[in-house]
Amino acid sequence: SGPNQWRDNVLPRKILYDVCKRNNLPAPVITGADTMKIGDNIFRLADFEQGKHLTIHVGIPIERLALYVLHKLSLCPEHVETRPLYNLLQPEIEQGRLELFVDIFPKSQGPPGLPLAIQPRQPKPFVLRCIVWNTSDVILQDVSIMGEKMSDIYVKGWLSGLEDDTQKTDIHY
Repeated sequence: SGPNQWRDNVLPRKILYDVCKRNNLPAPVITGADTMKIGDNIFRLADFEQGKHLTIHVGIPIERLALYVLHKLSLCPEHVETRPLYNLLQPEIEQGRLELFVDIFPKSQGPPGLPLAIQPRQPKPFVLRCIVWNTSDVILQDVSIMGEKMSDIYVKGWLSGLEDDTQKTDIHY
């Protein structure tokens, strides 16, 4: 489930078993909830996921391990094509990359899962709060009752690109 749901009809463990059989490798043997052995090689899920922050949608451990082992076999590249993305305001600086993936599913295994909807995320409204701790280069024209120099000031601010929506503070002494 979730944004990275498995779309193939065959789970990674079955694909790994078929790949091993097709390439004359020993069949994978599951030796624990998150451990697998192929021939003399022992694979542990903790070795692949060390230091990774996982979401709740990652799937069951043995299927994740099978998928990591399939990636380690380097049967095909991770993605087919990569294109850089540029912004017209800064055409010399790469702003990101677009990676093309192609899923090929045999008709004999039935239709794949539902297609992925790729669309920009909807912006969420937010409130930006700023605290002005100090100001500089303010001409202090008045004198307080304590004898300190002071001035009536306010601070005006805006975000770049939103100059029409300026905000300003109350007058402070």
